[in-house]
Amino acid sequence: MVASVSQSELIRPLSRGRHGMPWTKGQLLWVRAGREPRGVIFVLRKHLGKAVWRNRLKRRLRHICRELDLPAQECLIVLSQPSAIRASFQRLREELTRLVACLRANDQHP
Repeated sequence: MVASVSQSELIRPLSRGRHGMPWTKGQLLWVRAGREPRGVIFVLRKHLGKAVWRNRLKRRLRHICRELDLPAQECLIVLSQPSAIRASFQRLREELTRLVACLRANDQHP
């Protein structure tokens, strides 16, 4: 799923999403539930580095999300931090798995 979202929509609220949805923050990635019907949206801003680096990170994150087996009705937004570019695949996997688990736990206990 590819969604067109303006940069100001994604960056403006750093502690809360546009509609009051909080970010679950890690060292490499931030995640939050999306308002779209389903899918994963990766936010990789240009200041992260060259397109080759951003595309490699996007491929890694896409592979990790496939391994997570997210429910079809769940939407997830993943915002990459600059440190994610240099992180190993294993470290990205561990952090994204932990953040998704925290996000799900927070959804169950409002």
